Amino acid sequence: MIVAAKGLSSGYTPMGAVIASGEIHRVIQEGSGAFVHGHTYSQNPLSAAIGCAVVDYLLKHDLIRRSAEMGEYFLEALKSLERHSFVGDVRGRGLFLRESSLQRTKKTKEPFDPKLRLNGLIGNRAFEKG
Repeated sequence: MIVAAKGLSSGYTPMGAVIASGEIHRVIQEGSGAFVHGHTYSQNPLSAAIGCAVVDYLLKHDLIRRSAEMGEYFLEALKSLERHSFVGDVRGRGLFLRESSLQRTKKTKEPFDPKLRLNGLIGNRAFEKG
């Protein structure tokens, strides 16, 4: 089961979805038959139209393939940072990438003291370097 939101409408309007496999759907259908999963903005025609437009745009511009291509490029670039002792392993898929941790040493994986605000220092330096 997947619960999704925001990206379904590119954040232009409230929209969420629950996506269930055929097996989950069958169990619900054979049980109560009811699948109550949301009420606040249910059946909003504007949100539905925006969601459809987002899907059309994704398909028209082949953004799924582009995300996979850019993800490979980005993963390779991030993997090069593993040479630094303070960078944990890098992993992800598509453009959902991350390094696992900032650590004092690779051997112990001991984290840095949060008071150092290392993540902010690294982020600022990255922006400085473009």
